[in-house]
Amino acid sequence: MNSDEFVTCLALCGAFKYKEVENMSLGQKVEAIFANYLGTADELACLQPILAPPPPRFNPVVQFSVPGKAPPPKMFMATWEKMDLSHLWGFPDFEAQVFELLSASFGELSSIYSQYCKSGSAGAGSMAALTTMQQTEFMNFAMDCGIMTDQFTSMRVQNVFIRAD
Repeated sequence: MNSDEFVTCLALCGAFKYKEVENMSLGQKVEAIFANYLGTADELACLQPILAPPPPRFNPVVQFSVPGKAPPPKMFMATWEKMDLSHLWGFPDFEAQVFELLSASFGELSSIYSQYCKSGSAGAGSMAALTTMQQTEFMNFAMDCGIMTDQFTSMRVQNVFIRAD
């Protein structure tokens, strides 16, 4: 058997293996068997996008195209675009609620953030230094807010800071 014949046999195996899945095209069945054979995806990973596609993502542009609803500030929209919530459980079902909550509180949150950024930057030589929070400033913020507990230690808080930076 040469390589072309092997690939054809493997494609036929995919068509046979996934024949009961009505929503799968022949091309998707062949791609799935190749992924199974190469070990890059198991059956669940191949079937999940077809049988249970993820819910649609929240689109703030559509929400604020409604007449009478004022769009959030441009600075908030720039901050929102940089946020990655995809690693949180339930994403993207909660995305609209988080957007609403943060946009309503953005002025207050940015004021608090700015105050902590300025707390450790005496004599800072640039505007970037005044708007960038250092690890010590972040730890002061965490202590003032009572974020740290026996389960959520200062080491975990520091790891969150490092990961977000």
